[in-house]
Amino acid sequence: SLFLADERPLKSNTGTSAFEADDTSDSGLGAEYVEPAYPHDEPPKGRYLASFNDQLIVTGNDLKPNTVFFSDETPEYFPKDSHSFDLLEKATGAHQTAEVLACGTRNTISVVSGDLRNFAFRVEKIGDNIGVTSHDSMKEAMEGVLMFASYKGPYVLTGGRDLRPLGAGADPKTGKLASRLEPYFRT
Repeated sequence: SLFLADERPLKSNTGTSAFEADDTSDSGLGAEYVEPAYPHDEPPKGRYLASFNDQLIVTGNDLKPNTVFFSDETPEYFPKDSHSFDLLEKATGAHQTAEVLACGTRNTISVVSGDLRNFAFRVEKIGDNIGVTSHDSMKEAMEGVLMFASYKGPYVLTGGRDLRPLGAGADPKTGKLASRLEPYFRT
């Protein structure tokens, strides 16, 4: 059988078209097919997207809520189930800061460092009972300083290692309360 190669409208008021078929049969089409270098599998479904070292990160999958998926060398290529790792509980967000990927859950925040492309990475839990309430709350205030909302209040992760709360704190020189947020918003 032959397939439709082109459809051209006629220059008439009848509204009909002329059809043209090529001379290649369906059975001969396989000989002309070239396998792509990377198969384009459908990316995993997820609620939260992030970027880490030019790779696409997907978290918040309904079927695998603890799993963090990452793309291969090109952001649009996701090998089926091989490019992923699991967190201790359901992921609530992810964001790159400094040279690490911060992955939040309700009760923990973990940082991923290393090379995801070559599977030479490690996942390290940074805080106990300090999690991320929302992916949208994860914002980088300045290079290497990630702020996020926790169920215990706002927190800041500096350099991918130092985790501390934000809010009012006593100034040791004056004894007055001063905002710990202020230094991050100075220009």
